[in-house]
This record gives sequence, structure tokens and C-alpha cells, in this order.
Amino acid sequence: MCEQDLHLADKVYTAIDAVNQIALEVDLTDIEELVIVQQFMTSKTSLSSQLTKEEQADFQRLLKKKYQIDLESVDQLHPIILIGMLAAKDVACPVKGYDMEILQIGLSKKKNLLV
Repeated sequence: MCEQDLHLADKVYTAIDAVNQIALEVDLTDIEELVIVQQFMTSKTSLSSQLTKEEQADFQRLLKKKYQIDLESVDQLHPIILIGMLAAKDVACPVKGYDMEILQIGLSKKKNLLV
């Protein structure tokens, strides 16, 4: 979401102050875990293999014109991941997520990260 739209309620700050550990779905500070998450984002079936030659050409043109990327660079992504990635590029503001915000607050308050 847009950074200016991300607002944590006071009770979230109170909860962070009251705990010793922060637990998130993914340890965003662990490179190995992020690599594993990245592996789940890719598909054994390429996007291009699911499109006709004409659809491939149209999609390639769209990716190049609107997002300045080639089909080859996203060909192995799961469609839902690609949709999220392209949607994020259409947002005309700095993007921020709750998970990173909570992590940053927790780390700034020297809370342990539960992994």
C-alpha cells in the first residue's frame, strides 16, 4: 500500500512495547529464508508456454512498453506473483507493508525476532 496510507493503531505500538519477541510469517532478515520464499514464487510451467504466439507477442509488447521488462525475465513466475509485481509498479507512491513496518519498529526497540 502507499506509505502514507499505512497507519498502525496505538495498540500495535503498545503490544510491541509489551513483548520481548516479534514473530512474522517470514524472517525478512534471513537471506536463506528469502531464497526459499523466492523458490515458491517460481513455476515449473512457463507463462509463455500457456500462451499462443500472438498472445506472447502482445504480452511482450505490453511488458516492454508499460513496465520496461521482457517476458523472459518473468516467464517462470507464478501468475499471481506477476500480477502483484505489475500492480505494485502501477502504484504512483512509495509502497510499504505492515510486515516490514512491524519488523523495523521491533528491531529499533531491540526486540528479538522469533524465527
